[in-house]
Amino acid sequence: MKNALSASDASALVAAAVDWLVDSGLGGRDVRELVEGLAHRLNTGGAAVDRAGCSILTLHPQIVSQEVTWCSDDDSATTKYYTPKLMEDLDTRRGPYFELALNRLRYKRFLLGEGVDDDMSLLTRLRAEGYTEYFGFFHATGGAAALSPFARRVGLVPCVVGSFATRRPGGFGETEIECFKSVSTTLALAAKARSTFETGSRLLDIYIGRSCGSQVLDGRITRGDSERITCGIWFCDLRQSSRLVSQLGLDDYISLLNRYFDITVGTVMGAGGEVLKFIGDAVMGIFRSDHPESDLDMRERALAASLNTLRIFAP
Repeated sequence: MKNALSASDASALVAAAVDWLVDSGLGGRDVRELVEGLAHRLNTGGAAVDRAGCSILTLHPQIVSQEVTWCSDDDSATTKYYTPKLMEDLDTRRGPYFELALNRLRYKRFLLGEGVDDDMSLLTRLRAEGYTEYFGFFHATGGAAALSPFARRVGLVPCVVGSFATRRPGGFGETEIECFKSVSTTLALAAKARSTFETGSRLLDIYIGRSCGSQVLDGRITRGDSERITCGIWFCDLRQSSRLVSQLGLDDYISLLNRYFDITVGTVMGAGGEVLKFIGDAVMGIFRSDHPESDLDMRERALAASLNTLRIFAP
């Protein structure tokens, strides 16, 4: 039997949850904290939420989306990052989030009775774990440029999707569903704001290095801003590129170039360095000294990166 919230309790719950989400969004809480905190407040206010989630499409060379899921079993939220390979998985493509996003369904209730759609393995698993209803939401966020190539290819639009699920017999009451609809918009807005900041931060790290990226975000963007550091400069260039293009053809050469960048970037970062710039088929990185009184450590790390690059890339 459903223990539905009264209209007055629901109104108070929505007001308090929305106020908290706005304050948390302005305060820069990450998506995990937003989902976890909202679930706690919904349950304290009388809703029966045993599982809550939020997933955001992002712009990143190797990540399509970030998904946060909170469960009452251990009262904690986990974060999962989906690569294009994971997004191609049939279980993912047949999941409720994909159905909501591809069909632009703003809200959908999935009643997890015996007639649950067995094509959705997530819902089948949740039913086996005692869940009785799964409520999903979708909010388009605009900004067509903020999408990975994979998301564009499969027809996704910039969006935030999420869900609330319960084990209570009979599922959610109507007042709870209206609560979820009301708070989901604010959750999406706060999550999108945080995700946008994290996307910018990650892209700065990727294209200008961790240290330079953090300085930009700290406001060091005026001409003449500078910092004196002790570091080793590491430079690697792919020899005879023009000849390789002619010999291999463009497609095979691009594959070789991708492998070359994977190896060089991996070895630099693996040795504690930072990649600052890609110059055609060249890579420039730095190794900061951990000990200002000695530069031996940075020399050893730069040498290790060089030797590993040659060892891995050698035919």
